[in-house]
Amino acid sequence: MGSETSIELEGNLFSNNTGAAGPGVCVSPDATLTSLGNNLLEDGSDSGIVDGVNGDIVGEAAMVSALADNGGFTPTHLPAPGSPAIDAISSGECSVDADQRGEERPAGAGGDIGSVEQ
Repeated sequence: MGSETSIELEGNLFSNNTGAAGPGVCVSPDATLTSLGNNLLEDGSDSGIVDGVNGDIVGEAAMVSALADNGGFTPTHLPAPGSPAIDAISSGECSVDADQRGEERPAGAGGDIGSVEQ
């Protein structure tokens, strides 16, 4: 018998994922996936996350740039111009004050969904 796992997502971006069970977010039958809001999933199949609820965007192309050195310690995918991730999190809902590179968050009218600000 396995142990139950609880996974909470907030402000995450899932783009072009692949796995043994297909695209999207694959969750074990013993796990519970809960959205705390403001996630973008290009393919939300079987995730239980609903488009338009808690600021979540499901089933829409993320439109991110190629993996590159955009500053910081690791390569990142910046949201491309026109990406639905840009400014999608209202300023008052940004739960972190810096992105993966250490840049101030939010940088625009709102925070960007994902690990980096455009």
